[in-house]
Amino acid sequence: MLGMRGVPAVAELGAALQVAMKGAGSAPEAATNFESFLQAITSPMAVNRFKELYGVNLPAFLNQVISENKDPIEEMVVLINRLTGGDVFKVSEIFRNKTDLNFLKPMMQNLDEYRRIKASALGADGIMDEDFNHMMETTTEQFKLLKINMKELVFPHLHKPIEKINELLTKINKHPILQKGIFSAIIGTIGLGLVLTTLGTATMLVGKLVKGYGTFLGYARDLTPVLVQNSIKLLEFLGLNTTAHNLTFGRKIMASGNPLGFDMKNFSLGNGLMADIRRIDKNLKEGIVKGFKELPSNISKSGVALKDWSVTSIRAIPANFTKGLLALKNGFLGIPSMISKAIMAFRAFSVTLLTSPIGWIALAIAAVVFVIYKFWKPITGFFRGLWNGLKEGLQPLMPLFNISLIVIFLLFGQG
Repeated sequence: MLGMRGVPAVAELGAALQVAMKGAGSAPEAATNFESFLQAITSPMAVNRFKELYGVNLPAFLNQVISENKDPIEEMVVLINRLTGGDVFKVSEIFRNKTDLNFLKPMMQNLDEYRRIKASALGADGIMDEDFNHMMETTTEQFKLLKINMKELVFPHLHKPIEKINELLTKINKHPILQKGIFSAIIGTIGLGLVLTTLGTATMLVGKLVKGYGTFLGYARDLTPVLVQNSIKLLEFLGLNTTAHNLTFGRKIMASGNPLGFDMKNFSLGNGLMADIRRIDKNLKEGIVKGFKELPSNISKSGVALKDWSVTSIRAIPANFTKGLLALKNGFLGIPSMISKAIMAFRAFSVTLLTSPIGWIALAIAAVVFVIYKFWKPITGFFRGLWNGLKEGLQPLMPLFNISLIVIFLLFGQG
């Protein structure tokens, strides 16, 4: 009806369907909307509305578009946009079907996108050939091509050979003795093949095992000196020196062929192990006996040392406590002189420091120190009272230190 033919029609319809997807929930819905619009623009109802509302002869307009080889879809959308000004309500006066409007709305809003997709499709020269070549690379298509080639090229030439084979099979089928002989020959050939295959497999496995065993022996030969050396070091670490000695020199003597005729029993591992056990047992017994013999004297020495430490510590408690209090008093009483020195130092740097933030911080600290200095007498009186109070409060505890000393002297047998 619209005169759309050939490749241009495919590009126009494809672009229109692509834009129709913007107003649809699925591809089938978009196709339905587009189909409804194509039917609507050639319907008598649309022709009458164009004539009544805008005075446009729609059949004459479409015939002109077809005669000029223009895109009827694009020209219709341009005409509707021009007549209605893009007003959806005015468009609804012409096309009252919902499916028509679901196509027209995205087309009117995305006309440039429609033109771009159509131009891209028309300019995509060789795309179909490229896709065809790509599909022909797949396995399924190759099998299809093989089937076609076999049917066209191979099967026509197999008629004669297949006919000869069928004649031979027919003759065999008519002679039971010949069938039995051929069958026996086939079974014998298969059986012989199985036997030979089994023997070949067994031979291959035996060869693999022998080769693996030889490789293992080679690794073991190379690894033996390292294992022996590590074993000797382990025995020495465990204190089995005689066993390690017998293993080292016994192996060397055997490797040299024992030219001096040594009795190899003396270098056996069992002989060395028993000697080490006897030595360890002897050392253990001597250590236990010596420990028990020295236990009383060690206990006595420990008791005397504990007593001396306790007496010295308790005696030093009053003196150390008094020294601590004196140091505390001297420290607090020496604060005024330290503050005086600090004030003099701040005065010396006051002129330079007042010009920087650091100087302002130092000035604040000096002010605090000065306040403490001005009110030092009450503070001194407080700490002197604290000192006197501590002395008077601790005075009743002095006899307790003396009693503790007497108890310790009595416990350890000294006055």
